[in-house]
This record gives sequence, C-alpha cells and structure tokens, in this order.
Amino acid sequence: MLDNIMDNIGWKLLSVLLGFVLWLTVVNYEDPLVTRTFNNVPVNKLNESVITSQRKSIEYVSGDRVDIKIRGKRSLVDRMSYNDIYVYADLSKMSITGAVEIQVQVDNDIKVMEKEPGTMQVELENVLTIQKEIQHVFKDDPAAGYIALNPSIEPNSVQITGPQSKIALVKRVLVPVSISGATKEVTFYGNLQVMGEDGQEILGLTPSINQVKVVVPIEKTKRIDIQVPVTGQVAAGHVLAGVSYEPRTITVRGKEGVVDEVSSITLEPISVQGLTEDKVVEVDLVPLLPRSVFLYDEAETVKVTLDVEALVQRDLILQPREVQNQGLAEGLTLTHVAQGAYSLRLSGTQEALGGLTVSALRPSISLANLGAGTHTVQLVLDLPEGVSLVAQPLRMQVVLEAEGPVTEPEEEQ
Repeated sequence: MLDNIMDNIGWKLLSVLLGFVLWLTVVNYEDPLVTRTFNNVPVNKLNESVITSQRKSIEYVSGDRVDIKIRGKRSLVDRMSYNDIYVYADLSKMSITGAVEIQVQVDNDIKVMEKEPGTMQVELENVLTIQKEIQHVFKDDPAAGYIALNPSIEPNSVQITGPQSKIALVKRVLVPVSISGATKEVTFYGNLQVMGEDGQEILGLTPSINQVKVVVPIEKTKRIDIQVPVTGQVAAGHVLAGVSYEPRTITVRGKEGVVDEVSSITLEPISVQGLTEDKVVEVDLVPLLPRSVFLYDEAETVKVTLDVEALVQRDLILQPREVQNQGLAEGLTLTHVAQGAYSLRLSGTQEALGGLTVSALRPSISLANLGAGTHTVQLVLDLPEGVSLVAQPLRMQVVLEAEGPVTEPEEEQ
C-alpha cells in the first residue's frame, strides 16, 4: 500500500502544486485584489468632554476629514460605502503639541493602505462667559404715517460663552426686528445675533438663550398747526407789527383714534399790553397737548416773537387830478372848488410808510346819485395794513354841472 502511494511521488506532488496554482489563478481572475480611495471622510471626535470639562475650547485646525485608500477583493471593495468606514480621533490621547492620531476601522478582509492626513491637529483655548444687554435693530419701516417705538425685549440680557479670542471680539448682541407695513402693535419671538466691531456676526459662540420675546408698540403720527393768540394793546404811539413763531407746525404721536381728533394746538393768549419794544416768549408745548398725545422728534417749546414798532408820520401831497371819480352821472361835469393840493398826513411804521406813494393809495370819491350842484364828498383811500390817516375824515367840495349850452330866458313882447 505504502509502495503504491510512494510510487511516482514526484509526479503526484507536482500535480498537486499545479492544481493549487491553477486554483489561485482562477480565483484571482474571477475576484482579483483591487484598491479604492474614499475622499473627504469625516473624522469622529471621541472624548471631547475630557477637554471641555476643563473650560477649554477646541479648534480643529486640520484633520477633521481624511482621504483613505483601501485594498481587498473586488467583490468586497465594490460593495463598500462610506458607512462601512469608521474614522475617529481619540482626544484623550492628544499629544502636548495638539496632535491626535487618526484611526480607521474597516472589515477584517480589507486592508487600509494609506490615510491622509494621519493625524488631527487641534488648538485649545480658555473658555469665557460674558453678560450682554440685548439690543434691537429695525430691518424695515411701518406703514406711512406710523412710527415704531422702542420695543420691549424679554429677557433683556444674555450670557455668551466661547473661546477667549472670540469673546474679545463681541461688541453687542442684537435681535433683528421686522415691522414692514405695520399699523398696530407687533409681537414675535426673534433669534439673537452676536455682532463684532465690524458689524459682522460672530459664529462659534454659545448664548444662554436662542430666542427672546419682542413687543413693538406702533403709533400714528400727524402734523398739526400751532395757534398763537395775543391779547391787550401796545403802548400809545406804537403798533404790533407782527407775530412770528417757530415752529409753526409740530408732529405728534399717539393711538390712532386719539391722534385723529387733534388738528391744532392753541397757546394761552400772550399779552402785549403796554409794550414799546419787541418781546420774545418761549412757551412749553407739553402741558398743552391733549391726553395720550405726545410730541414726536420735536422741540418741546415754541419761540414767539412779538414785533412792536414805534409809529411815525409822513405827509403826502394829493393833487385833485389824482382823485378818481366814481359814479359820475352821464351829462354832468365835475369841478373841484379847491384848486390847490391836499395834504395827507399818514401814520404807520417806518417800513410801511417808506415807499408809499399817492397812486398806491388809489384816492377816489363817490359821486353816485348826485345831481348838478355843489356837494361835499369824502375822500376814500386804500390804506395798507398798519397805515392810518391822522386827520379823518378828509372831505372835498366839488361842483357838478350839466353839459351843453345855457338856455336864455325869452323876452316879453
């Protein structure tokens, strides 16, 4: 038996070897070894709490994603996805230089050929917490004729936690407020934004709250007039030449129904009794406003100037030919009894009398319903405001005569 087995042993071993080689060839031909690269594979961070529990923040400088090359049978490699690769870095094993080795786990029949990078680089920084008041910023406007008052924000402050370098950049904490076209109170919950000196939002910080309640009062505005009454008389020989005041109108705000009822505001009468010179009075507007109506972006006082001027006199010479005849009946002619000029003594302010002429007074007499004969009529002058005639009334004598030849009486036969 043994002799039969050992007979031609060399050929038999060669046959077995050739069969094995043939089997390997067939297997490798049908399911060869191949390589494949998975790019940008995320690295899982393990044991971050070991660092964060020490009030340290972690900044991942590099190595939070990795490219991996694997090798294995085609039948296995072709079926692999990113879910079949687990990549991690254990931060509890970080070196003093901030390097953490990246580990890759795959199926036992798969070999990891390369990983790039091989380590994750991190930087640690102290974590600080600060308290900030929450401010608002309007992103748009209410409807025309309405205004938004400062909103109430609840809560009105927040704690911000983060790396020391980022905390140092924090300028303010904002809640954006949108009130586009609003005509009544707006209430909403708004998200917070942590802003830097440059007006850009700072990311990577943790607020103690993410939202706040915002209530924005909306009121109506209206432009109204100011009325300034005066009382009394200035001193003899003087005149109140004018009353000026600034502002002449103001904008008020309030609830819509209340503001709609307000058209003007009237000051208490200002006395000019016995004044001989200009007087300036400032009046507080706030006490004069109706209840629940308020000034909007306006000065709280009105400045009233009382312009008082001394009266002066001036004489103008009026020629009869300058008088306009009103209502002269047809068939009549007019003759002035006094052929000389009339003197008009006028009283008024220097400004009013300075450039005044007789023609500007448009002197006239009324002859309506008057027949032939001698008549005394009153001179009518169109006096400017603030100008008066010292001697009144001024009367003129005129003669009205019928036109045509005079009929002689017939002689008796």
